[in-house]
Amino acid sequence: MARPASQGRTPIARLQHLGRLGRCLLATSGVALIPLPVAAGAWVPERDRGVLIANAVQVSVDDRDPGLSVEFYGEYGLGHGWAAVLAPSASRGVRAAGIDWASDEVLVGLRKQIWSGPDRAISVQIGAFSTPSTRLANRRDQGTEVRLSFGRNVTRKTWIDGEIATRTCDGGRQGTRFDAAAGIKLAADRQVILKAFGDGDGCSKEILRAQISYLRPISKRLSLELGWRQTLSSPDNRAERGFVVGVWHAF
Repeated sequence: MARPASQGRTPIARLQHLGRLGRCLLATSGVALIPLPVAAGAWVPERDRGVLIANAVQVSVDDRDPGLSVEFYGEYGLGHGWAAVLAPSASRGVRAAGIDWASDEVLVGLRKQIWSGPDRAISVQIGAFSTPSTRLANRRDQGTEVRLSFGRNVTRKTWIDGEIATRTCDGGRQGTRFDAAAGIKLAADRQVILKAFGDGDGCSKEILRAQISYLRPISKRLSLELGWRQTLSSPDNRAERGFVVGVWHAF
């Protein structure tokens, strides 16, 4: 689920993830695709099942014209409790003023279900990433991460999901990353998702963001996400904010 990429996670994070992030799998119920609480980010999809999420985020900064961030998250079930994860992202006019597109963080990983019950689950993910350097202009840092995820259905209409990651990157630097999400199921197979996600200083700049999204099915296998993202804290105190438009596809 999710979350989610540029300068501090896609909820797509990886729901960035979302998840970026930010991160829920979609499940099928009847003829409509609905994001069920039982499929929160800690649950691993079955073999040959998965989810693709694409987010476009308009990033407005007080001192320059708005930029655009594009974030992708894909998860594919390998069987025996394993899943492959891919989360690339790119942006234009976000890290610096300009019109050229630039690659942001790219993450590849493997996730393993280590425990699951009827209303909760725990999984662990190992991955490698490449991200724009915070030390040298026009350079990238490489690193690895280990991520622990916990998901729980609180009631029939609410769920929570949390992730914490420890990261190691070039030069032996250490960093952290976290993602937290809560979902509230509304009528007509719709859902409101609240997210908070960020990085600790180390492999990328220290930053904290929040997002609220409205998710609704638009076809049997597609759901539309509309939301608002806001930076709460960053080293340069820039008030980054913007609209989020996303499409979720389950297969």
